[in-house]
Amino acid sequence: MLISKTMRQICVTAMCAVMGSSAVFAADLEQATSLTEGSTVAVVADFTENTDPNLTMAASETQYAVVTAPSGLNLRKEASLISHILKVLPYGTVATVDRVGPEWVRIITDDGVKGYVSAEYVSLRSADEMSRAASASASKGAEIVSYASQFIGTPYVWGGTNLRSGVDCSGFVYAVLRDFGISVNRSSASMASNGVEVAKSQLQAGDLVFFNSGGNSRISHVGIYMGDGNYIHSTDGAAYGVTVTPLNSGYSANTYVTARRVIR
Repeated sequence: MLISKTMRQICVTAMCAVMGSSAVFAADLEQATSLTEGSTVAVVADFTENTDPNLTMAASETQYAVVTAPSGLNLRKEASLISHILKVLPYGTVATVDRVGPEWVRIITDDGVKGYVSAEYVSLRSADEMSRAASASASKGAEIVSYASQFIGTPYVWGGTNLRSGVDCSGFVYAVLRDFGISVNRSSASMASNGVEVAKSQLQAGDLVFFNSGGNSRISHVGIYMGDGNYIHSTDGAAYGVTVTPLNSGYSANTYVTARRVIR
């Protein structure tokens, strides 16, 4: 069973633990071994096929690989440490599996790049497992939004993390997620490195949305996406305090930068 790119992104963090800032070096294994039968077939341009006679045609059931290396994972052109690095896949990336071996897995990324990654640093999941994780993630997102909504009207307090007496934007998000056992960085700028990136068109309840409202940092404001085009956040603007704002209109639309999914 195939699942959509959207569904795959929904469940990424259901498969992986939330991490903070990335480390400097990406993961790899020390030696290559031949690959055996994997799980899906695809033809990708600009890729030199491995000529290893032990490679076989993939099976019909689709399988996915989720990157579990906190520092990111090297995607190589061939199953060898001396092979060219095509790109570094961030923690939580989901890709389609093409071949599987004991030490290397050949994958196809969402942007059509085929290459090899260390089997040690990916978690292999079936389409059914990904779908179940997606449902669990969406359910927790709805719970987070419902909980956060209880604090509408809490005043804005710079540096505050008390959901009843006062919070700033990142303090509000930090405190809400903390109550669900989700650890994130404290400032909006550093919080933007938590979880995995998600496209604006694929937002789900519980995702974090980030803005550049001015200042020296690219990210200076954060809120929690609620669904139906709205997000909840603590603002020192006209509304002042915890409030709900449309994401795609006015100031929010003009200052929107990115979104991250941190629900596990």
